[in-house]
Amino acid sequence: MRVWFFHAGFSRRGLIGVLLCFALGCVVGVFHGGVNASLALSSWQQAKAWLLEGKVIVLDPGHGGIDPGAWSREHKILEKDIVLDIALITRDYLRAAGASVILTRETDTDLVEGAFESLKERSRIDLYKRAEIVAKVRPDAFLSIHANSFPSSIWYGAQTFYYKGGHPASKRLAELLQEELARQTQNTTRKASDRIDQYVLRVSEAPSATVEVGFLSNPREAELLSRRGFRERIAWSIFTALARFFAENP
Repeated sequence: MRVWFFHAGFSRRGLIGVLLCFALGCVVGVFHGGVNASLALSSWQQAKAWLLEGKVIVLDPGHGGIDPGAWSREHKILEKDIVLDIALITRDYLRAAGASVILTRETDTDLVEGAFESLKERSRIDLYKRAEIVAKVRPDAFLSIHANSFPSSIWYGAQTFYYKGGHPASKRLAELLQEELARQTQNTTRKASDRIDQYVLRVSEAPSATVEVGFLSNPREAELLSRRGFRERIAWSIFTALARFFAENP
């Protein structure tokens, strides 16, 4: 098949794009049809065509340990738990497709040892430790995963962010993530934004983005995020966005 495409005048990138569309169409149809995600990944692996194989990706689920992040009193869920689960699911999808994935944390803990006078100081050191992991690994892409909150409960919708002064490809990465979140969750009309000043994005030399998976302060969205199936959709959105990103940036 690959030889036929080249003789037909397709470039390597064009071939990747065609196979990507085919692969994503297959796996998204299977996934949204309610079949186990492992079957979707099986279809994906048959047609992934160099997209994620060998790519190094760092996933950073925010908060952890004594730092819960945002929370929903009504649904009794914490940001640190929601984003860790999404990161773990995403990790499994990516590894099944041949990527090398490093998580800044894989359990309910932060990256800080010892005691500090304040949570603010502890959080600051924790951010430094996360940034050190990214600098050491030198990944092909870096994603920080968080959940949002606001005093008013009317706001909802996942949103992605990138640092304007960072890697030139960060904007496109955030845009693709936003597109996939909108398409696959059907729960956001937001756009990728550079209105963020996040330390881990500022210092990262890799294409980087932050994914805010939704508002825990919104009762309906908190209820959605409490569902394992919805978290799987978010993870799948991240996975497909990364595949599209590496199709454009092999």
